[in-house]
Amino acid sequence: MMKLKVFTTVSLLSFCSYMHLNACGPYVPESPATFPMYRVYVPENTNDPAIDINCIEWQKLVGAPIPIKDIYQVVYKYSIPDMERIDSLISTSSKQKTVSGNQFAAWLIQKKDREIVRFLLLAKRCEQTRHILFSPWYYPEKEDPVIGDLADIQREALSYKGSRLRERYLLQAIRATFSLGNYEQCIELWHNQLKKLPKSYIRDKAEAYIGGAYERLGNKEEALFHYIESESIENCSYDLETVYTYAPDSKRLAYCLQQELGKVTRQSSINEERVQELLKLCKQVVREKKTQNLAMWQYTAAFLIDYVGYPEIASEYLKKAYKMPGNQIIKESIQVFQLYLDAVNNTFSADDEKRILSGLKWLDKKMEQTIRKGEPVSTYKIFWGTKEYFTDMMQRITVSILAPAYIKQGNVARAAALADIAKERYLQLHQQVYFYEPDSYKELTQDINQLRLSTTIENPIDYKSNSFILLDTVSAQDVKNYHTLLFSTSLSDFDRFLVERCYKDPDFINDLVGTKFIREGKYEEAIPYLTQVSKQYQKRLNVTKNLDLIDSIGYSQLDPFNEPWLKRVKIKSNQEYYKLEFAREMYELEQTIQQECNPEQKAMALYKYATGMYNSVSFCWNLSAYKYGSYISSCEYNWDDKTLKAKSKHLIDEALSISTNKDLQATYNIAILYLDKNLNKNSFNWLLQQYWYTATFRHYLRSCDALKDYGKNTRLSKL
Repeated sequence: MMKLKVFTTVSLLSFCSYMHLNACGPYVPESPATFPMYRVYVPENTNDPAIDINCIEWQKLVGAPIPIKDIYQVVYKYSIPDMERIDSLISTSSKQKTVSGNQFAAWLIQKKDREIVRFLLLAKRCEQTRHILFSPWYYPEKEDPVIGDLADIQREALSYKGSRLRERYLLQAIRATFSLGNYEQCIELWHNQLKKLPKSYIRDKAEAYIGGAYERLGNKEEALFHYIESESIENCSYDLETVYTYAPDSKRLAYCLQQELGKVTRQSSINEERVQELLKLCKQVVREKKTQNLAMWQYTAAFLIDYVGYPEIASEYLKKAYKMPGNQIIKESIQVFQLYLDAVNNTFSADDEKRILSGLKWLDKKMEQTIRKGEPVSTYKIFWGTKEYFTDMMQRITVSILAPAYIKQGNVARAAALADIAKERYLQLHQQVYFYEPDSYKELTQDINQLRLSTTIENPIDYKSNSFILLDTVSAQDVKNYHTLLFSTSLSDFDRFLVERCYKDPDFINDLVGTKFIREGKYEEAIPYLTQVSKQYQKRLNVTKNLDLIDSIGYSQLDPFNEPWLKRVKIKSNQEYYKLEFAREMYELEQTIQQECNPEQKAMALYKYATGMYNSVSFCWNLSAYKYGSYISSCEYNWDDKTLKAKSKHLIDEALSISTNKDLQATYNIAILYLDKNLNKNSFNWLLQQYWYTATFRHYLRSCDALKDYGKNTRLSKL
């Protein structure tokens, strides 16, 4: 198992963890291997107004069909001055009583409901004062106004004599009293007043403070009782063992396990002692059968066993968890973990493949059920974790486990498809993405398919995705095999499932195959793929957008056959087929080199061919690469440019060996010295002695800055 983990790490690094740097720093995507898998607890209350219980209670209290989102804004987002303005509008006789279109605020003004407005003012004052009190920058003063304000809030809350908002005022009184450290008074308020009210959301919120008061007074049993009764699981600070002893079915246990496992598994090394303590507790709970959620503890034991390196044993534990009672969250987490273990233990047999495919289909279905379709999503989330459990787990299992395993097996095409499906499925379900323009930092929202067709907006996704990074770091033949897989009409069930969920733009993949062949110096093989790239696609590449900026630093569609030591010039041919025209010319030069009998003609062909080869991985890098063209660039961390550069020098050596023309020899020798980075004063003097009389040498002396500098104060400088 440890060997597999090491292999997985190395494989991930090879296409998941490296980015080119630029002025704005590294844009390193998060490795999916770090996305948290263990899940036994999901918070019930989120920042979504539609499911905020407090807002729903307010809607019931006012008895009007006011949108929850408007209530949410007034209760949580309006400031004290906002509420004071509403209070003022209630008092005024003006007919213009509007407050930015919020229906709850308008209702309060229309109904002249000063009772609710005054309460919300008090609650916001209490929250603001407590925020100051608990700030790390707070320092108490003599006759501290913060303490005085809390005391005033406490008195005002307790002075309320009505019944409509009684429990809400009592909650504010307890919050102020608790913040003042008067824990006995909190408990007294509970027993004398709030305890007598019917159980409700507000009463539970108040009882959580009573648990906190008992905890601070050292009464563990009473504290736990109130924490459990109020279901305020986040407030309790007692350890797992203590909570289990007093309340084996408390929701607090799931929360504690989630926190504890997160802490343990995030450590750089395995804490054997803590792992063994947790395993012992899990086995004890399963053995004693005091809880209704036995599956949670068995699942936790399986997770810990895999964490220390025994996936086969973990699988046996997990099988038992399936048969134990547990809630929906646990059952789903068990299925995710089972798929993960199946992927880890994959032997590539037909049975294993069938089992993994079934699990991937289930996970894909969960993605579809839980993603809010059509909701704009940040492109940042795609690479740093979506915080949507099933999407992140699809990425973790496919990118971190299955893809490296298939790379090791030699099936890079399937690995690339696996690396793509989570990202592409996520994008197609959301449809809309938002991102920031690299220059203006203005937030933009766009349909993903329209964004990909844009010739002006840089594509922040497809040249940074895990699948692209993988394809950009493997051989051209591997990318060609991926192309074949994507467009094959005869596929296995497994491959069909993957291909249906992959990004399949023919221009994108044909350009990638052709570019990879150029990078490997296989120009004839590049031509059929580049021929299929549409005319518009060149404009969609990030490296051809913002050409003014690119030109200012010397990068655009430059002439790849211009000597690299001379001033760079743009090509004169069709820029819409830059790569294709280059590949065709290089292939024609190959034919000339093979067929030409005249030594000088062959030498010139060799020289031009070598120049194009060198430049294609040098200042004309956009013939063979995708880097530097976008503020989020690709991951060509292992891009080999040395092979072609060495080959180009060898070809010029060959040209020099067969040429007898002194003008051409001067050119070839200058080229060799340049490629060897040996063009200096000494080498210039040698060139001067050998070729001072040739027209070629004099031409370069005038047009090459380096030679021009060395040639100063020589007899040639006067020519």
